[in-house]
Amino acid sequence: MLGQAAKSTLQGTTAAWKLQSPAVRNSYPHWVRSPYYSAELLLSDARIWQIRVRSPVPLHAPAQAELELAYLLDQQWQRQVVPLILLTEQQDGQYYWYEYQLSPASTPFYQQFQQARFSYQRPRFRYLLQPRWPQQTDTTLSARLQLEYRFLPDYGYLSLGQMMRMVNFMPEEEWDWLCSGQEYVFDKGTACGEVQIRDQSAGNEP
Repeated sequence: MLGQAAKSTLQGTTAAWKLQSPAVRNSYPHWVRSPYYSAELLLSDARIWQIRVRSPVPLHAPAQAELELAYLLDQQWQRQVVPLILLTEQQDGQYYWYEYQLSPASTPFYQQFQQARFSYQRPRFRYLLQPRWPQQTDTTLSARLQLEYRFLPDYGYLSLGQMMRMVNFMPEEEWDWLCSGQEYVFDKGTACGEVQIRDQSAGNEP
């Protein structure tokens, strides 16, 4: 009951916000848009989320992509791997672009997170999603792949840094995990500045 009340309150807040056109909403400064973006994200269906990959070279078997969804609850990570649906594949002369959408298999997992969140259990979802392919790209190439996230259609594609700054409940732990660690294998310059990623397969030679 408590969880449903919290969810209903959030739904009412976002419904009033969305009475304005996207052009009007996007004209507001960041500090106004961020709380509403965050509320809409919490209420969203994960199967509408989209990711766009920019690569300097063609990807091998781009249609065979997947990613891992994860959230932390009671000091334990809950995880599920879901397929990605390839929507478009284009080349603009300099880069290759691949646009993906999460499959319907993502919905139940995110609903579990939502239920925990609206029940005040304080779970932490990892929105820093990372596609992967059958033949994983090496570290050097991965670091040159840039991802953009479109969790909510009205806001369009956002760079990694833009997305993280729009989520007003993004904890410091996620920034530290991204910028100080090496688990996020793609270009993270828009969030962390210039970061050098070392290819561990290269051995210990400088």
